[in-house]
Amino acid sequence: MEIHKPKPVHNWREFLIELGTITLGVGIALAAEQAVEWYHWHNKVAEARAVLATELASSVGNAVERLLVERCGERRLDALEQILDGASRTGQLPPVGDIGQMPLRQWTSGTWDGVLASQTATHFPRQQLANLAMIYGFVRKADAFAEPEVVAWTELSGMSGPGRRLDPVTEDRFRAALGHARYF
Repeated sequence: MEIHKPKPVHNWREFLIELGTITLGVGIALAAEQAVEWYHWHNKVAEARAVLATELASSVGNAVERLLVERCGERRLDALEQILDGASRTGQLPPVGDIGQMPLRQWTSGTWDGVLASQTATHFPRQQLANLAMIYGFVRKADAFAEPEVVAWTELSGMSGPGRRLDPVTEDRFRAALGHARYF
């Protein structure tokens, strides 16, 4: 490669042509860099959307399942409350079979956390980002409620078994578990 010595500029016209050539070259390089950057983030956002859709589909499945078993769970809690009310009057808990359990669900948000940590979320449209943040707020709340709900139903499972005496402390514990199960 042969390197030429720069020629001295003799007039304003030559200077402006040289300056224009350099400016145009730098502009083209910057535009190409921005195009590559846009393409890179466009692909990252598309990948993130696909993985988020899969994760959110699982949450939608959990929510549908929850809606389907909600009435059954409420009826079971009503029946347990009636049993407890009768036992409170008589001082005797009647024989109670298996009370069942609300299904334990996994409400995941790991993909969302990864999208936030990788800065990919900053390249989503603002409204879509706000909607996803709101949805994942609900997902996190549902996840926080899952374990205490199981604990409440586990407490209630203590009502199962042969008939036996019901003391006030145990009755209070069962009533608290009923309240927690209804809440969650």
